[in-house]
Amino acid sequence: MDRLAELELRVVAYKGDEAPIDKERFVNARAEDYWTLRERFEQGEIDIDPDDDKLGAKLGSVKWASTPEDGSRSNPRTTCANAVCPHRIGLIVQP
Repeated sequence: MDRLAELELRVVAYKGDEAPIDKERFVNARAEDYWTLRERFEQGEIDIDPDDDKLGAKLGSVKWASTPEDGSRSNPRTTCANAVCPHRIGLIVQP
């Protein structure tokens, strides 16, 4: 972050554990942001370097699970099972 400040680039804290915009579908902002990233890849809006095996493996390792908030809810919410946000993925995910 010091280097970014030297370059006079704006740095904003990302808190993936904060509330999502769509609270009916997602447990937290991180899950929502990863899902949005997934959709953008599927729609061909973004791509990664095909030779970047490490990033591809990290992106491919994100696991999804539908978890009901309580036993009675019919709308499951999505959570990102990878609790730790790998730095390179985090740079892509952050809005």
